[in-house]
Amino acid sequence: MKTVSRYVGAAVLVLWALGLLGFIDFRLCIGAVGTRNAVCSPPSFKAMATTTRRFTAHSNTGNADAQRKRELGHIHQGRAALRWSEDDYRFHLRNLTGKSSSAELDAAGRRKVLDHMATLGYVPKASTFKPFDQAAKIKWLWKKIGEHGGLRDPSPAALLTFIGHTTGSGYSDVKFVPTLEASKVIEALKAMLDRAKRAQGAVK
Repeated sequence: MKTVSRYVGAAVLVLWALGLLGFIDFRLCIGAVGTRNAVCSPPSFKAMATTTRRFTAHSNTGNADAQRKRELGHIHQGRAALRWSEDDYRFHLRNLTGKSSSAELDAAGRRKVLDHMATLGYVPKASTFKPFDQAAKIKWLWKKIGEHGGLRDPSPAALLTFIGHTTGSGYSDVKFVPTLEASKVIEALKAMLDRAKRAQGAVK
C-alpha cells in the first residue's frame, strides 16, 4: 500500500510540475471523499494563454497573407480593367508609391494604388474575384520567356532548378514556393522576359 501511495504521490508531483510549466491544465483538489466541497488550485492558464497566443499569431499571419493576395489580385484586375500598358502600370506605381512592382508594396502602398484606381472608375468585384496566383504567374512568365527565345530549356524541371537558384531552396512544385520567395522569382523572371524581348527585337 505504501508503494502505491508513493507512486501516486510521484505522479501528482509530475502533473503539478507540468501544470506549472504550462504544458497541461492541472488542478490539485483537496477534500473529503464523496463530498462536493473540495478545494481546488486555480487552473493553469499559462498553457492556455501560450496556445492562444500561438494560434492568434498564426491566424494573424494567415489573414495578412490572404489580404495581401486579395489586394494584389485587385491591383492586377484593375490594371487589366483600366487597360494600362506595362509602362503605364510602372509609371503609376512609381508615382504613387516609389516602387516599380506591386510585389514590393506594403499594405499602405497597395491601398494607395487601389484608391487611385477607384478614382479612375475601377471597383473590385468581390463576387468574381480570384486570389492572385503567384504559381500561375511564374509558369506564365517562364512560358513567355521561352516563346521569346530566352531559355535553353523551357521544361518544368528547369523552372524548378531556376527557382532553387533564385531562392536558395529546393521545391518539388511551384505551388509550394512561399509568398515572399515567389515574389523574388517573379521579379527575376520579369527581368529575364524584358531581356529576351530586347534581344529578340535586336535580332529582328
